[in-house]
Amino acid sequence: MMAHAKLRCAWLEGFSLHANVAIPAHARVRLERLCRYLLQPPFGRGAVSESSHVLLLYELAHPRADGSTHLLLDPWS
Repeated sequence: MMAHAKLRCAWLEGFSLHANVAIPAHARVRLERLCRYLLQPPFGRGAVSESSHVLLLYELAHPRADGSTHLLLDPWS
């Protein structure tokens, strides 16, 4: 959970949304950097593989606190 509420920020069902970003019109380099960030795919290349005919295996970029390095995902749920 978030320590305190902020404007234009939300945390719901394990997902967070931070929309408190403003870039001045003349800051073209910052705008381009933000656009490139927003256009990144949700999963890195090669991070998702098929573990069976039903489940997908997602390799985390960094191990979690409990030591897990992968997540099993059910694309149909």
